[in-house]
Amino acid sequence: MNRQQRREQASLGGKAPPIPAGNRFHAEAMAHHQAGRLEQAKAAYAAALSREPNNAFILHHLGIVACQLSDLDGGLAYLAQAVAAKPDFAEAQCNYGQALFDRGRFAESLAAFDRALAAKPEIADAHDKRGKALQRLGHFAEAAAAHRQACALAPGLASAWNNLGAACLELGLHAEAEAACRRALAMVPTMAVARINLGLTLARTGREAEAGAALRQAAADDPRSDAYYNLGCMFNASGRLDQAVGAFQAQLATVPHHALSANNLGVALRGLNRVSEAEAVLRRALALAPDSAEARFNLALTLLVGGQLAAGWPEYEARWGLKAWETVGLMRSGPQWRGQPAQGQRILIHAEQGLGDTIQFVRFVPRVAALGADVVLEVQPELVTLLQGLLPFAEVIGRGTPCDYHLHCPLLSLPGIFQTTLETIPAERPYVSADPARIEPWRHRLASRRGRRVGLVWAGSADNTNDRNRSLSLAALAPLLERPGIRWFSLQKGRAEAAGDPRLIDLGPDLTDFAETAALVSLLDLVITVDTSVAHLAGAMGKDVRVMLPFAPDWRWLLDRTDSPWYPTMRLFRQPAPGDWASVVAAIGASL
Repeated sequence: MNRQQRREQASLGGKAPPIPAGNRFHAEAMAHHQAGRLEQAKAAYAAALSREPNNAFILHHLGIVACQLSDLDGGLAYLAQAVAAKPDFAEAQCNYGQALFDRGRFAESLAAFDRALAAKPEIADAHDKRGKALQRLGHFAEAAAAHRQACALAPGLASAWNNLGAACLELGLHAEAEAACRRALAMVPTMAVARINLGLTLARTGREAEAGAALRQAAADDPRSDAYYNLGCMFNASGRLDQAVGAFQAQLATVPHHALSANNLGVALRGLNRVSEAEAVLRRALALAPDSAEARFNLALTLLVGGQLAAGWPEYEARWGLKAWETVGLMRSGPQWRGQPAQGQRILIHAEQGLGDTIQFVRFVPRVAALGADVVLEVQPELVTLLQGLLPFAEVIGRGTPCDYHLHCPLLSLPGIFQTTLETIPAERPYVSADPARIEPWRHRLASRRGRRVGLVWAGSADNTNDRNRSLSLAALAPLLERPGIRWFSLQKGRAEAAGDPRLIDLGPDLTDFAETAALVSLLDLVITVDTSVAHLAGAMGKDVRVMLPFAPDWRWLLDRTDSPWYPTMRLFRQPAPGDWASVVAAIGASL
């Protein structure tokens, strides 16, 4: 059960529905049902149905008891017959909708709730359940309206207030979400799902101490709720990974099959560089949820950062099942090249991630051409000019340029296709060089700059989800900038602080594309950078480059080594503890 499911109040009612006036039949079945003797009730309802096969009320009751006995398929079938026999039977439509909802058929469940409300608009429970279906379909504004209607019709319906809180949380209506959750808890103080939603709301508004208290109380109220899972997610988001590990472990101690907790525990352990433990727990997550693209992708990252490239590449293909990749829209239509004979085939190889990824993995493109393929390489516009001069055997085009092809291949699938290991990475020589015509203007411009020429990049793109870990402030580099005999050149893009610092010569605004950046870098003695595209460019050019890495680096930098098998001229400087850039800066200073 995932977080969204836990947010919602469950399912078909626990009591047998009353028989409508004028239909006082089957006293024995009803007595069993109301007393909780579900098997006896089911048998008695079945006997009654054999005498009245089209009786909508018997079918309705039989569907409810079947669902309560966890026979969801049987219950759904009976409820479908009930609403077919009597389409305006609002209560049956409502329970039919709930049964469809429980089977994950949310659009159909919404239609059933709509039919229930068309017959009886005053049923608050139908409005509430309709809102839940709308939430699952991603229509949160409509969902909130439905829950508000339920609350207006039945102010004492705690589940409606809780579900309103969940919808408002998704809409960013934090004040209304908090008020709704507190209203639900005033009625049912031990409603764990409402306290979880309250905790999530408090966390979203920066009140983490209160959020933590709410989530811990929810765990005490219902140890099998996903309160500890949400607590772990909150700690993960704020970088408190040790506490996140403890929370996810607490969730798994009470709910061992909680696949999402296993997956997130693996992520937290990898963030602490506890790679062997992360691998074990992510394999557990996959055993619990074999179709989880998230768990498989996280396992891939764990294997790759641990140097197990051969095992990691196949799992890395799971990235195409991630929602984040779906929205990027970088997969191409048509058959994919996966290493089959390529002679005479026109193969489109397309960049799929960041600029640095493209520079790093373009080294594999000549291998595709060597198989006899006619290669088209689609890259980001900033890289077109640079790569056009370096890959004469390929047609290099900008992203989105129309082209014909027989097969396509995502760029970062190439190392897996070629079964790349640490020992077989093609890194024996530089594979990127600058255009001599672009170098000359830079040579004249730098001619008067005496001293050792060092390029500097201290921050990556703010849009990167890991930017808070990989970037540092210019102020943190002060011990380097004070060193005598060095001319510091800022290669930084999009950071205004470089322009106003007299210790730096700010060249960022003049670096209009990577061909220009390569020309400048070719004239530098050294590049010092964080994990960003300039690191890959300098490494691919065979320049002396020193990379400042966070404690838990991106997978490509591996662990516990100062060199990179991807770039022979690169040196890596790692944080000894999360956030400790001072040690990194001191170590780089000592290396100068």
